[in-house]
Amino acid sequence: MNKMGNNFDFIYNVPYIIQYLLIASFFWGVVCSAIGRRNKIKGCFLWGFLLRFIGFIVVLVMCLTNGRENENKYEQLEKLSKLKNSGAISEEEFETEKRKILKK
Repeated sequence: MNKMGNNFDFIYNVPYIIQYLLIASFFWGVVCSAIGRRNKIKGCFLWGFLLRFIGFIVVLVMCLTNGRENENKYEQLEKLSKLKNSGAISEEEFETEKRKILKK
């Protein structure tokens, strides 16, 4: 028996390793896609497919921060409305600032 042949036995397992990686990638892609779709975030399948569990963490963080940004926008609009109603800013200034907030 040749000792050189034993060093390359791992080559026979390569198809199984590739198959495992593809199945794991697809699984995490589907999980991330479902979470992203529920929170109206696009591109989550790629995060899960390419980064697997780390992509899952990225998608969770994206979902958590997405909700806070929307709440923050509403709070800013509410403050801006109060300023307009109190006469501190004009209607033109209100519309300008409102557009800036909604573009974020």
